[in-house]
Parts: sequence; structure tokens; C-alpha cells
Amino acid sequence: MQCTINQQTKLIDFLQSKMDNKKKKNLKDKLFGKENKENVGFSMPHQYRELEDMLAQERSTKKRLEEELAKARAALKGNSMDSRDTPRASRTPLLPRTPMPPPSPRLPQTPQNKRPTPIGGEKTPTQHHSSSRQRMRHSIPHRWLTGLQMHGGRCAGCLGSIPFARSAAKCQECGKTAHIKCSQKLPPTCGLPVQFAQHLSKDRTPNSPEKGPSSSNNPHCVMEGWLKMPRSEKSCWDSCYISLEKDAVLVYDSEPSSTTQPRARVSLNRVGCSTTVMSTVPRSELPTTSSVDLPYILKVEIRAKTAGGSSDMLYLMTTNFEEKQNWVTALESVVAQLSKGEGSGGADEEYIQADCLLTLDQPSTLDVNTIVFLGQATAVIGAAEGLFSFIVDDAGNLKSRSRIEGLTNVHQILLVPSAGVALFIAGMDNLVYQIDVGSLTTSAEAMQLTKPSISPVRVEPLQGCHLLASGTTKAGQTFMCAAASDRICILVWKDLEERFSLCNQYSTQEPCSCLHFTQVSLIVGAEKFYEIDLKTFEIEGTYFYPVTLLIVSSLSQSTVNFCTEISPR
Repeated sequence: MQCTINQQTKLIDFLQSKMDNKKKKNLKDKLFGKENKENVGFSMPHQYRELEDMLAQERSTKKRLEEELAKARAALKGNSMDSRDTPRASRTPLLPRTPMPPPSPRLPQTPQNKRPTPIGGEKTPTQHHSSSRQRMRHSIPHRWLTGLQMHGGRCAGCLGSIPFARSAAKCQECGKTAHIKCSQKLPPTCGLPVQFAQHLSKDRTPNSPEKGPSSSNNPHCVMEGWLKMPRSEKSCWDSCYISLEKDAVLVYDSEPSSTTQPRARVSLNRVGCSTTVMSTVPRSELPTTSSVDLPYILKVEIRAKTAGGSSDMLYLMTTNFEEKQNWVTALESVVAQLSKGEGSGGADEEYIQADCLLTLDQPSTLDVNTIVFLGQATAVIGAAEGLFSFIVDDAGNLKSRSRIEGLTNVHQILLVPSAGVALFIAGMDNLVYQIDVGSLTTSAEAMQLTKPSISPVRVEPLQGCHLLASGTTKAGQTFMCAAASDRICILVWKDLEERFSLCNQYSTQEPCSCLHFTQVSLIVGAEKFYEIDLKTFEIEGTYFYPVTLLIVSSLSQSTVNFCTEISPR
């Protein structure tokens, strides 16, 4: 028994010593082992040693090159200082000219000093001149700023229309306006005149399919180049060589020679027809054409003025915006010359007649946005430069009277006769201001020597607005609606306070493009047409994509035409 106790005691002591010497492993021990453990047999890989040797060699080479560069810079600086101290020689030759040294013998051509020979042999003076012109580059990118279009315009890229209250990109420097997608494809020609930009574009792309002005010997050819025309089913486009003459468009399958006959000839001077050049083509006319190619298509429409005449349409697709602009300009100039010539189709009686209502007495530099009449002889014009008053004579001629201080960058002027106030959208932030009509009329009738000015009051909390409208209900209440990029606000006129007060507002997915008040409701055109009841402010919507509203009559029972866009956006 005593022997068993002694053995168990020894076992307990042994286990206790083991527990005292055992140390808990941490993350370091698990990753790298214990401190007393030696990594036996570890050696650096052979490839790693070679990389280290190469790195050391490159470092030494870099150090040597830096020293040589510093010495060369010091020597060059010393030579420039010596040349500054040396007086410049006189331009008048006082001594006889020294003879030219004999030409040095040419070295044998080796792979080190051999120059590549251009294709076609040695360069001629003409080739050298064209290459020097090709090096002329103008690369000043536009500084585009995206925002709502406050008035309709034309895209500088695809030459399409930019509707009112639609997002567009405008250059802050040169003022060009373009669609947001088209602005990314325009060349960097900010601040460059259009004619000079076209000249540089032709020199910069000598191998372009569009050759610009005719290089052939035909004196009647105005422009020629490779374009694309649709097939009979308008699903595919074929490359054709187009030659624009002074009265027709010739179509060839290949680049013509002096004996080549055209495949087709489209006359631009048909009797009894009117010729129109359209820079944009709607999707409905070419439904099978890709939407990516649609901005590069232009159309020449020859339409008969009578029902029995023959009409024709010519679709052309260019490769870029510069080429499209050149062709549209050339076609428009040819059509304009034909309309002025004797015996042309444009010399027939006009089938569109227009009456001139207003005319400025002299060319004006104002960027006009809106105009209102304060009587029969006074008109107020809101422009980007500010607010101006004009005198209107019996013939409709506008004569400048004075500039009215107090507002800048006037976008819209709205007269509210029932409230006796005038509303303005002005300023860089498109804020809404109001002023009494009597004060505005007094300032508009004043002459420039008196320096007329107004003190408008801001309508809170409106900002960022682009469209105003007002109306009166059957109950005699006067409402005003202000549209911004993502909302519309309805305000009611308070007679006692003599101001507009906000009563309701709605959010829209698209900017509002048209507003119209009836005697009981408000019609709003945003992503679709809405009708808001002015008594309960309940709203109902349709599924048409609106463009504008046309008021046909101003009588009590007027007719409103809804202009919508049915085709896909």
C-alpha cells in the first residue's frame, strides 16, 4: 500500500512540473513557433538573389546618369550666360560673307542611323506643307455646365432642337449649347470661330471619308465625299459617294472619274416644289435605324406645293458631327442660292405667308428671353443682360428707351392683372420677384437720363424656377403656379397682405414644360399631364408625355390642344 502511494505521489509531482513549465501558445507562437526553435535549412532563393543584383546595378546606373545630367545643365547654363554678355552683331553686312563650308560626307546607312523612307518616296514641298498644317491643333475643351434650358435652342453637335425646360449642357466660356450626350462627342474647339474650326478639322483628317469642298475639276461641284444612304426598306445603310452640285445631288457607287455616270440624280430645283434641309430626323421616319446612328442623319425634303406634284426625300448619314455640320451648311447655302435665282422652284408664289409684328430698329446684342406690353406704346424686354424698356410705334418698330436697374438675367415676366403686380424670374439662382405694375410702368416710361430703377420684393420660398403661370377661379381667387426642376408650387394671392402665400406643392419626376389655369383647375405638363382641382387640391394624371399646351381661343369656353409625344423617348 505504501508503495502504491509513493508511485502516485511521484506521478502527481511529474505532472505538476509539466504543467508549470507548459506555456500557453499565443498568435506569435502559432505563426513563428517558439523562441528557442531555430529555422534550420532556410536559404534565399536563387532568383531572388539575381533580382537583388539587378536592382543594385540599376541604382548605380541611375546615380551615374543623374550626375552626368547635372554636369550638362551646368555647362548649358554657363554657355547661355556667355551668350547674353556677347553683343549682337549688326544686321548690315560690313564684312564679306564667308563661303559656305563643303557638305560633310554622308555616313553609310546602318540600322542605327538609317531614316525610314516615307511611302511614295521622298517628301515633296506639298507634302511637307500639308504635314505642317496637320500639326496645327486647337485643343481647348469646353467647360460644360448641365442645367435646364430656359428657352428653346439648337444643339451644337447633332443640330437637333433642345426643347424648353429640358436638361442640356452649356459651355461657360463660348456659350455653346448641346444635348448632354452630344456634348461628350464635340471636338475641343472652345473659343474658335466656326470657319477656322472647319479648316483645322479638314487639315487634321486628310484621310477622312468626307473631303469637304470639291477637289475635282468639275466647276459645278460644291462638296463631295463618302456618306451612307438607306436601302429601299430603310433597314440597312450602304456607303455611297455623294457629289453636291449647284442644283442637284449625284450618287455614285465609287469615287467617280471624268467618264463615270451617277447611279442616281436628285434635283434640288424642281418646278412647283419647295426644298428643305432638315438637320434632324424623327425616330418615326426611320424606326429600324439604331438610336446611336440617328443623331448623324440629315434629310433633304423636296415637297410638292400641289397635290399632283412629285415629292422626294433624301436621307444621308455622316460619320461625325463635324461632317454633318459641313454638309448641312453646304446644302442650305445651295438651296438658298436656288431660291434667289430666277426660274427656280422657290420663285413661285409662296405657300407660307408670315406677317412681321415687331422689329428692332437696329441690330441688338441683347439675348432676349421675354417681352410684355405696358400699354400700346411701351414694351418691356427681359434679357440675359437685364431689364430694358422700348418705345413701340404704329408700324411695330421697337426703339430703345432706357435700361431699368434692379434686376439681372431676367428669364420671364408675368403680369397678374387681378392682383395688380408683375412677377419676374431673374438672377443666377432663378428667384421669383414681384413688383407693383404701376411702379414698373413709371420706370418703363422714364428716359435713360433719369436712370430708372425698381425695387422688387422676393416671393418666398421659391427658387430655381423656370416657368410661371397665373389664373383666377370662379370664386374670384387669384392663384400663381411656379415650376422648378423637380416640383411645382401653388400660391394664392392675399389681398390684405398684398403678397402670394404658398398653399400646396407637388413633386415631379421630370421638369414641368407647360402650365394652364382654368376656372376650376390647373393643368400641368411634366412626365405626364396632371389636372389639379383648385378647391380640393386633388390631382389626377394621364399617360401622355407632354410637350406643350396651345390655347386656341381666349373666350370663356376656350379650346385647349394637348401636344404630346407618342413615339418612344
